[in-house]
Amino acid sequence: MPLEIVRDNQWWYSRSIHRTRVEQCRYLVLSIGGRHCRLIHSDAGSDGRPTHSFKFLDPTDRDYWIALRETAVEIEVIECGNKMPDCDPAFRKPDLQNPTQLIEAPRLLRKTITLFDAYIFVDWSASSTPTRSGKEDSIWIAFGAYDTEGLLIVGSPINPLTRYEAQAQILEMLLNHIRSNHRVLIGFDFPYGYPAGWYTALGLTNNGSWQDLWNLLVQLISDNEENQNNRCEIADSLNAAVNEFTGPYWSRPNNIGPETYQALPAKKPACFMNQVREFREIELQLRRSGKTPNSVWQLFGIGAVGSQAMLGIPVLHRLYNEFQLKSCSQVWPFDTGWLCPHENRPFVLHAEIWPGAITVTRGLHAVKDAAQMLSYVYWAARLDIFGRLSARFNSTAGLELPIAVHECEGWILGD
Repeated sequence: MPLEIVRDNQWWYSRSIHRTRVEQCRYLVLSIGGRHCRLIHSDAGSDGRPTHSFKFLDPTDRDYWIALRETAVEIEVIECGNKMPDCDPAFRKPDLQNPTQLIEAPRLLRKTITLFDAYIFVDWSASSTPTRSGKEDSIWIAFGAYDTEGLLIVGSPINPLTRYEAQAQILEMLLNHIRSNHRVLIGFDFPYGYPAGWYTALGLTNNGSWQDLWNLLVQLISDNEENQNNRCEIADSLNAAVNEFTGPYWSRPNNIGPETYQALPAKKPACFMNQVREFREIELQLRRSGKTPNSVWQLFGIGAVGSQAMLGIPVLHRLYNEFQLKSCSQVWPFDTGWLCPHENRPFVLHAEIWPGAITVTRGLHAVKDAAQMLSYVYWAARLDIFGRLSARFNSTAGLELPIAVHECEGWILGD
């Protein structure tokens, strides 16, 4: 089904591929991003000319539509005619005053064995203070699991105030699934590795591996229960350790001058011209397709992920090496290569994500970051139910990639 851009508060079918089918009908049921919505044709104008729009019968559907504005979604005609349609959309009614409540909850039912029994996706934050609940740029944890009947149950996203609290909650979730003998897919939205060549520049053994870097960051990064951390100091010291060029880490808080971090430039350095790569191979692939992932080297600014990686990789390391999880945990593609193990149970598979790599249903939640993580839950579950998720772990098929990609750079799980 082709995607259509949501542009206004009503469904203006004159610009839709469905125009010829719906323009003569009085009532309509549309599937909008998976949500069934009932509509009625707008009345004719005072001059008797038809109005090319439909109105939503349910105000919560209109709120959902507004939340999707400027988003590309699938719109499918489910029913149209001159009789008021019966419609049980099976969606939770939203409370727009409560941003932690789901606006949409599609029903997904597995009828055969899936790769995973549960999905956990995390929008990370590099804040240096506890974040305010219910806000953008804080941590959001979305999760879903199948009940005994095979129905996917998705809870309201968790919004912990600190990274310390988030790690504890995620660990508890993983341990509960392991005790239930479940297979779990978990992803964080920051890079799990760095561009090949940086490992060698740092003098890591055997040209470096993802574990070398994870171990190094665990040793260097300090991040306490109130989110106070030393990421800028560590970026500055790592830059200084490689004196052949300036960088590669860059960007610092506006109120801190060069005298504080002498090796950490405020603007992107020139070292990416020839000494070190700015992007990993996955980011280059995404950029060739028109997407714009940011570089792991940028610490501050719109879309920056460098700070999230520095503060997130130590959390990943601790979860991965937790003594109750270590024997059943793997990281894709570092541990697994370009596949997803099928037989292990219980099992935890860590996979890097990035919201720009899938289609996000903005109306899933009032907060954008939470909607992105919920979209990943539904994305993974839908593919898994229809037997198509396994192929996403081998999305590099046909590409000639350096071995360093799955040894130290990593990849993003997405479409």
